[in-house]
Amino acid sequence: MESIERSLVEGRAHLLTLPDCCFVVELADYPAARACQVMWAAGTLEAILAAVPRLDAWARGQGCAEMLVEGRGGWARALKDIGYRPWSVTLRKAL
Repeated sequence: MESIERSLVEGRAHLLTLPDCCFVVELADYPAARACQVMWAAGTLEAILAAVPRLDAWARGQGCAEMLVEGRGGWARALKDIGYRPWSVTLRKAL
C-alpha cells in the first residue's frame, strides 16, 4: 500500500473513481506498446466487473494498447507445500 500511495503522490499513478468502485492505475510505456496497469481496485466484485468497459475506454483514450492487472492467483495453493508464497500474478488483455 505504501508504494501505491507514493506512486499517487508522485503523479505516476492515477485514482479513477466511479459511483460504486475505484481503481488505482499506472500508465507504463513499453517498447511494444503503452499499457494501463491496474494496481488496486475497491468495491464489490459486481461493481468492479461492471466498470471494466469504462476503464478500458479510459485506457484507450490515454493511448494504451493493453491492460495489465496484478493480483493473486490459484497458484498460491498449488505451490504452498514447496515453499512458494503469493507475490503477484499479472493478467493481460489487448485493447
